[in-house]
Amino acid sequence: QSGGRWYAEELVRLPDGSSRTVRATAKTQAAAKQRCAATAQQVLHEAMAPKQAAIRTVGGWCQHWLDHKAIRPKTRVGYQTALDRWILPAFGDVPLREVTLEMIEDLHLQVQATGLSRAHWVHVRTVLNQAFTEALKRGHVATNPAQYAPTPGPVKRSQDHLTEAQ
Repeated sequence: QSGGRWYAEELVRLPDGSSRTVRATAKTQAAAKQRCAATAQQVLHEAMAPKQAAIRTVGGWCQHWLDHKAIRPKTRVGYQTALDRWILPAFGDVPLREVTLEMIEDLHLQVQATGLSRAHWVHVRTVLNQAFTEALKRGHVATNPAQYAPTPGPVKRSQDHLTEAQ
């Protein structure tokens, strides 16, 4: 307390690892603490705003998801390749909530048109499905459109049996 006013101070840890001290004064100790806490929340909110805005797009969310996913390095490389080659060019700037099953089906047709194996599409679909499943858990989307994306069935091979004469 100084000069009839209460003084409050709080250290705010920012997402980038730095910290900032916020201060507030008021006539009562409770009011000073309340103002300081409100200011701290505002500072933290402003520091996180650019990150939250980036997460709202498919590209921002997928990169955030992959950066925080606990997986082996080789798996991470495979996921990043699927993102860079297929997912980000198709949906990178699209808001996360606006991705539809039809858009994913169009991507499936694009992958098929290249003549790549069915396993290639299964990998791309898996990455999309996992990213959207996590976004759904965290409340970034209401549904996971990738869960309904086409999954090619196993390749049916003809079974040629030998005859008794052979």
